[in-house]
Amino acid sequence: MNQETNKVSKRHNTRALAVGVMYSLDLNKNLYIEDDKNLNLENAISDVLAMSQTEFLSDVFPTLFNLDFLRSLVNKCYFEIAKIDEIIANSLVKYTIDRLSYVDRAIIRIATCELLIGETPKNIIINEALELTRELSNIEGDNQVKFNNRLLDNIVGTVYGK
Repeated sequence: MNQETNKVSKRHNTRALAVGVMYSLDLNKNLYIEDDKNLNLENAISDVLAMSQTEFLSDVFPTLFNLDFLRSLVNKCYFEIAKIDEIIANSLVKYTIDRLSYVDRAIIRIATCELLIGETPKNIIINEALELTRELSNIEGDNQVKFNNRLLDNIVGTVYGK
């Protein structure tokens, strides 16, 4: 594996772990709790990293990742969740954010967060989110990928004002 492939794989794997953290926080209803936000986030990160090391889940969770990128991404997403959810809600057409599955909500939140950070080209962020959808959420053919693609296009329009 060359260095460029290694770098891409690490970032993709890190995004997958970030989705796991946001999924865990959402599932446990810890996204909008104001008390001990730092502790909630650290616990979620620790839990996901611990699960990734178990034999049972080692084939699902990546082992090659960037811990600094993971912390940066989930920290921004977690502490700006209201803003991110508002962008997502305003970008949905005839749909509400609570109707998205936990996994898809986590994928879209991470992608929206990265779009707001603005350090990665938007086409890479969208492609990564769609790849994560294929890997983690795509149950009925490509329907979920198509839905998330349309939603992400709307979010890009909201974030970049197009």
